[in-house]
Amino acid sequence: MTAGAVRLTVNRASSSVPSPSSGSQVLPVFDNFTICRCIQKKFAGKEHFTVGSLTNDLQTAGIIPEMTSWASVLRLLHSMEFKYKTSQRKMYVRKESLEIVCRRITALRDLRRQREEGRVVVYVDEAWFTTRMAHNREWADTTQDITSPTYSHQVPPGEGERFVVVAAGTNEGFIDGAYLCYLAKTNQGDYHGEMNAKLFKQWLTTQLLPSLPEPSVLVLDNAPYHSTLLEESRCPTSATKKADLVRWVQQRRISFRPSATRSELLLICKKNRPERRLRVRLNKNNSSENA
Repeated sequence: MTAGAVRLTVNRASSSVPSPSSGSQVLPVFDNFTICRCIQKKFAGKEHFTVGSLTNDLQTAGIIPEMTSWASVLRLLHSMEFKYKTSQRKMYVRKESLEIVCRRITALRDLRRQREEGRVVVYVDEAWFTTRMAHNREWADTTQDITSPTYSHQVPPGEGERFVVVAAGTNEGFIDGAYLCYLAKTNQGDYHGEMNAKLFKQWLTTQLLPSLPEPSVLVLDNAPYHSTLLEESRCPTSATKKADLVRWVQQRRISFRPSATRSELLLICKKNRPERRLRVRLNKNNSSENA
């Protein structure tokens, strides 16, 4: 028998809790172990529960009397060293650079100018959720090690079927008719992999634009499918092969030395970067057209 098992026996063999509704009703001592096994079974099944739902389940299973109140079960859980605490989830916050801070300030000033000119500011974004999203707080068995599968239900945030949601809204709420929700093909990785330029353009032109008030201005993030460039307006990057750099420069009839290195060719490409042209361009009437 492990040390944890000894502790479990000591802490859970001596608790009997009277019901507040009846001073004579007492939970049998031997039921404590049955209740413990029932809770640990929920943890193993990644099931989130409350005191109320646990009470109902225990009553249905005949483990506790039907007249037992949830307050009695709550006191019993505390006596068995179960605690209701913050879920074990790690959150990482990345410090923003000075450039990002300044770009945000510029964007906020631009938004204020757009509002002053009478335009409706519409925010567009995507998110995802699963059928088994984690709760902020949960019951945990403090007699178990935190790494034990019976410590709590410990559902990873990305577990379960994943749905992608696309929507747009203003300070008055969501835009009617611009809501899109679909089942993702995979529940792994970033949800941006489930969205592409073709799907975004279809949603933009068939759902969002016809539903927008006029005049409006759209606020989007830097997701690549929000601003897909035309092929002729793309500029080589540091990942481009040297042969492709040479081909790009030759197609645009830009002079360069035959002995130029890859770094020199990349610098020439950046100096001759073409004007950005997007596949979807919005005009002043909130309609879209191909660039």
